[in-house]
Amino acid sequence: RYNMEDVLKIKGSNSSRFALPLYANFHNRVLMRVTQIGGREERIRVTDALLGEYSGFVDVLVERTRTTLGTGKTADLDELDAVRDGIIPCISHTIEAASWSPLAAAKEASRVLTPVFAPYKNIQNEANNTETTLIDGLLLDLRKTEYTEHIAALHLDEVLTALEEANENYRLRAELRTDERNANRQALSTKELRRQTDAVYQRICDYIYASELIPAQPEDVPIIETLIGEINAIIDESNASYNRSKAQKEGDKEPEEGTETNPEEA
Repeated sequence: RYNMEDVLKIKGSNSSRFALPLYANFHNRVLMRVTQIGGREERIRVTDALLGEYSGFVDVLVERTRTTLGTGKTADLDELDAVRDGIIPCISHTIEAASWSPLAAAKEASRVLTPVFAPYKNIQNEANNTETTLIDGLLLDLRKTEYTEHIAALHLDEVLTALEEANENYRLRAELRTDERNANRQALSTKELRRQTDAVYQRICDYIYASELIPAQPEDVPIIETLIGEINAIIDESNASYNRSKAQKEGDKEPEEGTETNPEEA
């Protein structure tokens, strides 16, 4: 179709080294993106059976993370939702207030980001599950490369990180689907669960790449390339989170420590 140099590829990640919460979050986000592709079986050759297998592993990972972090009681969910609900207006007010700023960079940031944020302005009033999905969309939109400079101008980087953490904490404590497939997978060690999850993820990535090389329809190529770009963005963000966590842990180490703790769960 075109030079191999022009073909988009799904990047490698450090996911095998991720702590369980980040690992579960990474695969959950990839699952969500792949699930949203219309005409999935024809466009990217990912069948319902393969996606169901991946979804089953992700469900167990998320529940295992929830167990590690604590139980998902209603009171906990209400508290976590309140945190999310407080951050959304913070972003809104920051963008709106910048329109009055005497600083050209802040004023321009407000002008550019206002229409981007507008569809999400009152999402804290939506049903909780809907809000979770909308926050995912908000983060994806505001973290696009073309807005990086404007987000930095308004010092919203850490606010977006706080919103992502609050949203993921809510997601991980929300009620999860249970079925016989997940009950069987619960018996796996975390190490084996991760190995099997990685294998299914790689199969999905291979199908996506093959579909880009030999698309069912020429018009499918932009959709597949967009999906690859979104997955690569998730990989970049997850790798960055891993690197920040790693740097922080290394910075907190006492000089006399000579051994490295293995983060891999048993």
